[in-house]
Order: sequence, then C-alpha cells, then structure tokens
Amino acid sequence: MRVDAHTSFPLLTESASAEAHELTPADILPDLALAGLDGCVVHAERENSAETQRLLALAGEFACIRGVVGWVDLLAKDVSSAIELHAADPLLRGFVHDARTLHGRLALASETFRNSLRQLRLRRMALDLSTNREALPTLRDLARSLPNQVLLISHQREPAAGRVRDASLEEWRSELSGLRDCENISIHLPAFEARVVPDSWSAEEGSHALEIAVEVLGIERVLFGSAWPAGRRATSYSSLVAVLTAFAERLSPAEGRAILGGNAVRAYHLAPL
Repeated sequence: MRVDAHTSFPLLTESASAEAHELTPADILPDLALAGLDGCVVHAERENSAETQRLLALAGEFACIRGVVGWVDLLAKDVSSAIELHAADPLLRGFVHDARTLHGRLALASETFRNSLRQLRLRRMALDLSTNREALPTLRDLARSLPNQVLLISHQREPAAGRVRDASLEEWRSELSGLRDCENISIHLPAFEARVVPDSWSAEEGSHALEIAVEVLGIERVLFGSAWPAGRRATSYSSLVAVLTAFAERLSPAEGRAILGGNAVRAYHLAPL
C-alpha cells in the first residue's frame, strides 16, 4: 500500500478570505490518484477533542483516509478515559504533540506524559511529534526511556536566511545524527523549513534531504509525509511525489515499497486494503 503519512484538513480561521473554502478529503483525492497513492494518514491541527471526532467522522466518509492521528491532553489525569472515548474506532492510530514550544518540551520529561504513552503502546498507537532543534535532547531521553513506543517526528529545519541552503541541510544532518541510536524514532519527509516560503522547495533539495535521512536513520525509519495542504505552498504535490518515486527507484524493490508506504503501514498498524 502506498501512503502519504502526513496530511491535514484544517478548519477555516476567522482571517480566511471570503473566497476560501474548507478543505476536505475530496480536495486531496485528485492528488492521491495522480500520484498513484492508495490513501493518506490525517493529523489533527487543533488541540481539542472535537478535532479528533471531526477527523474520525471524515475517515468514516472517505475511504482514502487510512488512519487518523488525533489529539488528546496527554498530561490530563483522566487521560485514560479520554483515550477510550476515541479508541473504539479502529481508524484512530495515534495522537499528535507539539514539542516546539517550551511547554511542549517540558511535557516530554513528565512522568504523567510518559505514563500516557505507555497506554498508547498497549493500544498499538503512535505518537506524532512536531520537533525542532531545542526539543531533541528531551526527545532522545523520552525515546530511550520508552524504547517500544513508536515515535514519529516532523523535524523542521531552521530557515537558511543569510546562509546557503546546504548549510541548513548539514545542520539538519547533525541534528538527525543525535537520533541515530533511538530506533523507535522515525521521520516524515519532506522536512520543510520552520516557515514554509512559497515556491521555496526544489527537487534537488528534496532528494538531498531524503539521502541524509536514509543515510543517518536507515530506510525503515523514513516515511513519506507531504504536510498537505501546507506543503503546497513550497511546491506542487506532483513534484514531491516525483522526487520520492525517483529516489525509491534507486533502491531495492523491498526498500522502495517500504519508503513509499510500507513503513507507514507498519508504524501506524494500518489495516490492509
């Protein structure tokens, strides 16, 4: 199964233009079909229980959604009941956590947070983290303390303003190297910079980022996640998939299948087609 492991369908904000419309899975279907993908995993954008319920409802309506990564307060005392509220739906495959803020980073070290992750592990659910450079030391400690918990990261590079872009990629390589021995951490690619600048992505850069991630972490720890629709500000969906497909063709058949979707199926325990 070929899967885009990182998409979202954000609600419109009050600042949205009058011409804007709320995105649904119907909007990504043409992109998935053109790219030859079988479906996607959708991630919560808002930190409330209603967001999880909304995404599960969309998944029940659109077969292209192969899994939902919702939100729950992993620091709450009643987290068990909050997880149970949604866990009966087999399409719920994990929860998100933003570790880019000070509060988010401190949570990773909390025993309450880690006990919540132990409950996720029992349910074969993943934790998806948005990370940056500052989050890495605590993330490493978390991964080592819970070696059987699947941790998936969207690790954003810092903008390369005033420096050549290759310098940003090499710094990113150094950051990923610190996660090499944390075998329960996998990464979504492409890894856009912290601020997505319109038309800022190139095929050469995307290929280089893939090479770095595979070299440092290994094929089995790299998942294709387009960050749709935000990633479309940087480049077209077809361009992202073209780079991924070209990279996969350089690998063995088994490795190509893994990076195109097999790793996502394994990490999220997605049901077969």
